Formats: sequence, structure tokens, C-alpha cells
Amino acid sequence: MVISKAIIAAPVVTEADIANKFRFAANFIEYPHGLMADEPRAVFGPLADLARFRNNEWPKEFGRPAVGTGVRRLTFRPGSSADRAPTF
Repeated sequence: MVISKAIIAAPVVTEADIANKFRFAANFIEYPHGLMADEPRAVFGPLADLARFRNNEWPKEFGRPAVGTGVRRLTFRPGSSADRAPTF
């Protein structure tokens, strides 16, 4: 349980970090003895991390904010991405 919370809350630096969090979430959901209480954080945390990562990467790649991609429509509540789901 402590390890899963650490994985869910771990910071992301690369796309591989985010992909690994999604893999963890899939394994976590598939495992029949997992804690269902942690499933939403395991799923929504990487989604929020991915949206934030893309929002930060877009200006670096293209020199301007993303417009019309749908990525900017994601907003985040204050707090850790592992504790909050993205709002649309």
C-alpha cells in the first residue's frame, strides 16, 4: 500500500514516467486483491500528469501555447495530481 501510494504520487519528468504510471494503474486494476480505494488516484493521477506534461512541453516545441488541441481545456484543482482528477 505504501509502495503504490509512492508510485501514484511520484513526479514525472519524461513520457516514459507517465507511461509507467499507466502500466501500474492497469496492473493495479487487474489485480483482484488490490485496494479499490486507490484505483481512481492510480488512473486520474497519470491523466493529470499527462495533460500537465503536454501543456508544459507544447511551448518548448512550438514556441507558443497550444490552441485548439483540447489539451488546454484541462484545468486542475489545487493539490497533488495523485489526489485530484482533472476537470473539464
